Amino acid sequence: MRYADLSCDECSGEKICLRKLLVARFGDVLFGGGRFIFWTLAPVVLLFIIVTAVFHQPSSAQSTLVLVGVDVLGVLLVLALYNPKRFHSAGRAATALVFLAYLLYLIDEIASGHSWHFGPRSESSPLNALLGLVIIGIPCLRYTFLGRFGSKSQTCREEDLNPWLKVQCDQCSTPFSDHVRAMFASTVASEKNKARLIEFFEKVKAHDWRSVAGFTDFDATENDVLAFAVRCVSGGFVLVVRSPYELWEEDQLYLSEPVTAAEMSELESLIPATAWNVGGDRTKRAASDE
Repeated sequence: MRYADLSCDECSGEKICLRKLLVARFGDVLFGGGRFIFWTLAPVVLLFIIVTAVFHQPSSAQSTLVLVGVDVLGVLLVLALYNPKRFHSAGRAATALVFLAYLLYLIDEIASGHSWHFGPRSESSPLNALLGLVIIGIPCLRYTFLGRFGSKSQTCREEDLNPWLKVQCDQCSTPFSDHVRAMFASTVASEKNKARLIEFFEKVKAHDWRSVAGFTDFDATENDVLAFAVRCVSGGFVLVVRSPYELWEEDQLYLSEPVTAAEMSELESLIPATAWNVGGDRTKRAASDE
């Protein structure tokens, strides 16, 4: 079973690192397709492009080239923010331009003969240019080639619910879409609810299913964490899925706990018979129905 890694080197052991649930990564937020991000940044970028195109007075070929490059970057950024899946290549092209800009900045500073010294960040110097290339340029180059900012190991993947349903079960080698399952618990994944969220994961890891079933809080205006019981021939699984508030974000499978036949019997006694279903229904809708 593949699922997103919630462990943390700073937390040690099996403790769940809630920062991975509560705090989104920069790349996930910027190119995540969220409408809030799009409507916050896109109008500003478009306004900048229009203003510079109308009022810019070209003083040299170099300044004109820089302006054209910035405008092209703005257009690519707007496309990537609007639909990161359809215009994924636009996002990669935008980050390539950012890397190229920092690389040219460093080359120009070195060629100009400026001294290598620490100074204010606003000061032009080879050292500041190098820091910008390392901190901003290199991650942008990584996104250009790999399509992501952060790391993604083979054992720690974040998969939305629908692809997970197509994965073969470790116990019976049939797709999860053929398994009977039911959502039986939920809680809100927010900073305000952090203590209860910690308790939720502790109960899941302890296989205290009666206590887990007592978590029924759900907020359609916040990110939520949902627990599913999945039947199989030799018992089954309890899966924990993060269901984001943003409709453009993907559901993420965070935790998989194998359960014995006896535990599945206990879960069946806690879950109404009408709650079990087969198919690829979205978790958000299932939670709303509850």
